[in-house]
Amino acid sequence: MGLNRRAFLGTLLASGSAAASSLRSESPDSLFFREESKKGFSILQGMTDETSAQFSLVLPKTQKWSLSIARADGAPVELISSVETFSRSYSGYAVHKLFVEGLELGVSYLLRVRAVDGVLWDEREFSALDLSPRPVRLAFMSCMLDLLHRDDIWRRFEAQKVDAVLFLGDNVYADRTSFINKNPADERQLWERYVLTRNRVLLYFQKRLCPVLATWDDHDFGADNAY
Repeated sequence: MGLNRRAFLGTLLASGSAAASSLRSESPDSLFFREESKKGFSILQGMTDETSAQFSLVLPKTQKWSLSIARADGAPVELISSVETFSRSYSGYAVHKLFVEGLELGVSYLLRVRAVDGVLWDEREFSALDLSPRPVRLAFMSCMLDLLHRDDIWRRFEAQKVDAVLFLGDNVYADRTSFINKNPADERQLWERYVLTRNRVLLYFQKRLCPVLATWDDHDFGADNAY
């Protein structure tokens, strides 16, 4: 009998919950996932074309941050940029959406995050996306349960140097707070699960950013098999 991706993952979760619950000395998810320290912040390059790009940054609310764009070769650059910030009173993180226009093809740029005192906290390389007809390397991703996350998977992905990534759904499991606890997400749980996933998965900490386009599925909205 065939087994689709959802049925397979469900079987894995069920067996994992039983095994984990028998270890009283460890957390329910400790058999599958152990967080590793990461440098910098969670940054995603989103919709991108030949002249513009969008970015999503998950930054701590402990201080104000300054976002800037520079050419990697040090040449002067004139860009139009704007930032929208979204936060919740119960969360220690805010989401900053950065919009940049005036990019050039074939140029490497640096996205920099500085504190108000000018200290550089993070720097990522990115470029505009050539949309002309040509051979490209694409990555397709789905069912990205952070509780099964392993950094070595993303290191191998980064080495592939793809042109763009397509998220096909179930990018965040907002309805599952552990292998044992699963319930439809309210607004707070949605926010916290998205922030935790962004801070946990190494994809968002790669030195060179890659454009990501996403669609959604049920777990992204916070309920299994929801419409």
